[in-house]
Amino acid sequence: MSKEPHAGGILDKYPYVDKSDVVGRVVCILDARSENRGMELSIHPSRAILEGEIHELVATGDLQARPGKVVDRVAYIGFFC
Repeated sequence: MSKEPHAGGILDKYPYVDKSDVVGRVVCILDARSENRGMELSIHPSRAILEGEIHELVATGDLQARPGKVVDRVAYIGFFC
């Protein structure tokens, strides 16, 4: 696996010169929770996705949640594209 450039000091400055809003749509609303998910959080300040890809939106109320940590308590919110 390659090094994470945002956390590993590979980049010499903040790389985002300009940003624009992206509009998506919710394609499925979920109503599920897990108390023992074991989800490892990773650093992703930026991600490129293909048009039409579907992604899942998951949230946690774990106050210790941060990149590199594992969270067990999650709520599944929905899918969007």
